[in-house]
Amino acid sequence: MIIKRSTKADELAFLEEVIADEDFTSLPATTQSRLRKHRRGLWGERATAHMIDRHLLTSDNTAVIHDLRIADQGGSFAQFDHLLLNRWAKRATIVEVKNYAGRLSKNDHGEWMVWYTGQRRPRDIPNPVEQARRQAEVLRRWLIRNALDKVFPRVDVFVSVPPECSIDRSKVGTDEPLVKSDNLISRWLETSGLSELDVMFSIGVISSSDLRAYAQKLARAHVAGPDIYDVLNIRPQGEASVQGPEHPSVNVPDTTTILATQEAVDGSR
Repeated sequence: MIIKRSTKADELAFLEEVIADEDFTSLPATTQSRLRKHRRGLWGERATAHMIDRHLLTSDNTAVIHDLRIADQGGSFAQFDHLLLNRWAKRATIVEVKNYAGRLSKNDHGEWMVWYTGQRRPRDIPNPVEQARRQAEVLRRWLIRNALDKVFPRVDVFVSVPPECSIDRSKVGTDEPLVKSDNLISRWLETSGLSELDVMFSIGVISSSDLRAYAQKLARAHVAGPDIYDVLNIRPQGEASVQGPEHPSVNVPDTTTILATQEAVDGSR
């Protein structure tokens, strides 16, 4: 069951229009680079969301929440690309998407890097596994505050990368929750820890209707945050609304006004 659907396909369609616009090249080079990088990230999240939805759309046992951002008690926020709540395994699984295109590795000090084709030196990246695990701690605290930690006592994570990303398993161990997106669902099922007997005699398993209710409660905790257009200070005055079933509206700027707004910002500097 899909509780909060992904908005990445809508946002990506809009961003493709922005980048294809003939006036796109008038934006500062740094802004163009940020938007293209953001587009690459959207490709990965859209593909992963589509794959998850294809497998779990009609499931009565797993609730799916995409693009969730919840507050922590410390005043910060955690962003979850995808969240799977399974009633039989009593499990909440966070899927963090990383759209790396090169060879993913790390050194003996636990420092992560990506080797891109044609580059002599790797690019250092933040530890994606630790990032996902920090998100898991925020979710655990939310579940405790909302008396749902007994319903979902198990919180785990997967870091999903594109199929074409090469993983240096001599450095990145098989025990790391790092998986290629085309293997995500099979790995998730393999690690459920459930046997047929567990399903037959499981005690305290909630109903499908309760699963939906609890997942909806979590989805209602979503707090919208600034998007890339706010970050780049190119938010136009007029906005068009893109909406879909079972998720809040997402405001995206009109293609022409976003470019005009950037010109005004540049002129005021």
